[in-house]
Amino acid sequence: MEDHMLDVEIEVGMRDGHTYPFHLEGEPHPDGDNGDLKFIIRQQAHPVFHRRGDDLYTNVSIGLVDALVGFRFDLPHLDGHKVKIERTDITWPGSILRIPKEGMPNFEKNNVRGSLFVTFDVVFPRNRALKEEEKEAVIKIFGSTKSTEGEVQYGTPKSAPVGLSAGLASPVVYNGFISTGIFKLLPNSLR
Repeated sequence: MEDHMLDVEIEVGMRDGHTYPFHLEGEPHPDGDNGDLKFIIRQQAHPVFHRRGDDLYTNVSIGLVDALVGFRFDLPHLDGHKVKIERTDITWPGSILRIPKEGMPNFEKNNVRGSLFVTFDVVFPRNRALKEEEKEAVIKIFGSTKSTEGEVQYGTPKSAPVGLSAGLASPVVYNGFISTGIFKLLPNSLR
């Protein structure tokens, strides 16, 4: 058997485990015909994105102020283009933003793309305690809850907390409730 080069073309959208066959390029069988040589595509882990099918997933950390008043930034994508991420409402820890057509291209249909799912982690301030007047301002804005009065609620609340309403129309969900109208409770300086 003589040595020769084979070109393996990695096409856009190929998934982990995709088999790339080269017919009659493998070892010979006892009957004399060569077998097939198969390359199996293995996807390397990426430090920012995780792929599931044609969808991409990533986590982004935001500060508490950004979580409360909104934010805007560009997220660098795998191919270098920038994905605009913008929120004008409150973003709860663990909120997921779905961005259609920003995932991986489909291998069979290159004009079809998956979605990008961005999960937000909210980073709370460390080494800083609120002053009494700051605590009062927070309670004035968001209202007092039973948990601040010493009672603990377990599981999903039976009614929506202040500033939230029941429903599933938005990707920003916290314990089954979606943030709506909370900005009317905020002072103008925070809107």
